[in-house]
Amino acid sequence: MATDEKVRLLRIETPLADDRLKALFEAPEWPLDLLDSLQMPAGSRWLFTDDSDEERPFTLRDRDAVVSACGLKRAPLGSFRLTWWIRKYAERSSHIGCADWLCDLADRNRGSGPLAKLLTRALSNTAFLAAQAGNGLAVEQLTMVVSKDPTSGPLVLTPHIHADEYYGAMESAICSFFAEANPGREARGTLFFPTLVAGDLGKSGRIEEMEFVARFGLADVYASASGELLIYDGMQSLDGGIDLTRGLPHVSGDRKGRTCRLIILMRYENSRRGTVNEIA
Repeated sequence: MATDEKVRLLRIETPLADDRLKALFEAPEWPLDLLDSLQMPAGSRWLFTDDSDEERPFTLRDRDAVVSACGLKRAPLGSFRLTWWIRKYAERSSHIGCADWLCDLADRNRGSGPLAKLLTRALSNTAFLAAQAGNGLAVEQLTMVVSKDPTSGPLVLTPHIHADEYYGAMESAICSFFAEANPGREARGTLFFPTLVAGDLGKSGRIEEMEFVARFGLADVYASASGELLIYDGMQSLDGGIDLTRGLPHVSGDRKGRTCRLIILMRYENSRRGTVNEIA
């Protein structure tokens, strides 16, 4: 691929790529397993939305919608998104989501089911490996997006190609787990366009898909793999403004009829160079 010194996409080998963990996301019931077994701290909650409702706190009444969308009893019907906001962007000075907090979360889930146990331990170990290298890694959000029903309404994490406005250089980090949503319909992770910068998309650093395809349809693309931790540029400058010469354009690979994934959004602080593999 062509490169630009201001655009970077970095891949780090972490415990999140454990084959046992990735295999658990191949099972169609993984969203229910995570809902049932994940022991969340007091005051935490999942926010739920389906293809017809606004986001609201998840209740047991929504469980049937999860079962239907996952296709556990019959063909998938409907779609849903479940989000756990661990911390908001404005709370980045908090210890919530950081290594010690993640260690407590893993300890809380030591006796949980295999998925919650392995996932929380992998997140904790990844954060501590980053800390040992002099870096910081904080988990800010977990989101399940399940849209295996091709007739349901569109439900995606990010519907447009964009660059991150709340993160600076090499501060955005993401990992997702996914499997084939339906036979013949391959699931996809986040798609990155490493030869472009935010300003290529316009003054807002975002663009709708149809216009993007018309203008940049031949641009190089990197599709993230399941369990892969990727770190990339946001477009926030050091003074808190927007720098359109930075910011790596990307978009969720979510599509109706083919999406079944867990997305983990993180903030990364890289204090050392040369410890990661560059993709660009």
